[in-house]
Amino acid sequence: MCYQVCGATHNSHCWCQSRSYIAFYTPTVGDLVYGESVNSSLQNSFSCFYEDALDYYRKIVSSNLFETYRHLTNDRPTSIGAKITIREIRCLCHLASELDSETRSRVTGLCDKVKANPAAETVDRVWAYYYEAAMEIAALSQSGALRVIWSLDQRGISDADNQKLHNARHLLSSAAAIHAIGSDILSRLILRNLALVTGPEHGCTNSSSAGALVLSSIGQSFRQLMVRSLQKGRSDLSDIFNQSDFSETGNGILDKLAQMSPVNWKYVAATLCPSGELLVTSIEKDSTGKMSMATILEEPKMTSTVYDDVMIPLDVIINESQTQLFGMDPSTISEQYV
Repeated sequence: MCYQVCGATHNSHCWCQSRSYIAFYTPTVGDLVYGESVNSSLQNSFSCFYEDALDYYRKIVSSNLFETYRHLTNDRPTSIGAKITIREIRCLCHLASELDSETRSRVTGLCDKVKANPAAETVDRVWAYYYEAAMEIAALSQSGALRVIWSLDQRGISDADNQKLHNARHLLSSAAAIHAIGSDILSRLILRNLALVTGPEHGCTNSSSAGALVLSSIGQSFRQLMVRSLQKGRSDLSDIFNQSDFSETGNGILDKLAQMSPVNWKYVAATLCPSGELLVTSIEKDSTGKMSMATILEEPKMTSTVYDDVMIPLDVIINESQTQLFGMDPSTISEQYV
């Protein structure tokens, strides 16, 4: 048990000194090191889960567990040590009232430590790349450079912010390169942050454009379910769902959508970035029969409420949809568009 928790051997002196400490904190350490339930709560949309996770991390910090672990193991590079460091990074990121320069520098140092650890598991290396990029994005947001990136005029970015932008893109691309991108939490976080630092399309759409990254970050599990259910039926629809990750097809999905969609139809997908920004991607068929993609950024507004920003606009959309579909025959709609 001691080896699993603190990386020491049963014969080491630290086992005698820390036996009561480890026995008391075994459930906590076990979940901290081996379980991802706390991290899942942090990424969950419901505030109650998020607050529960924060309370958990507050207890971890107040117990000085991270310092105790480093003392017991002489801070040796182990796979468990890398996991402990990633959990320490999460504590710093989620418990800080503001990611100031001191916190960002400390997190970056811990990320470098994990990346340099030869025993670290791949997933922990990926988290290290992700969190280091998140520190660069936090700095860009605080300086206002992120807003400039998504504006029409990008000449107001300083050389220092340009370097941070380059670093963030490089770190997130590195994370995506060594991680099997799927529908897991980490994949979604990487893709959404990568879209955030990519900026608007400006008429150019490919597999690395912001809109393609947004679409790839949402609904992958549902899309694969639809692919399997449609394999023996509508092959054209199966292709649409199978290609909507843009990984290999580039604009292929846009061409297929153009063939199947009426003129002036618009598809809209929205996703929330880890730092609170909202990215909204729209795909629309114009009068020439071509599909165009555009992505916009909505920064978090601390002065408004969720009801103002979400519920009221949603009610408007639902009312417009009901008005548009009023009097239409469902069977006709099914035959024509499904």
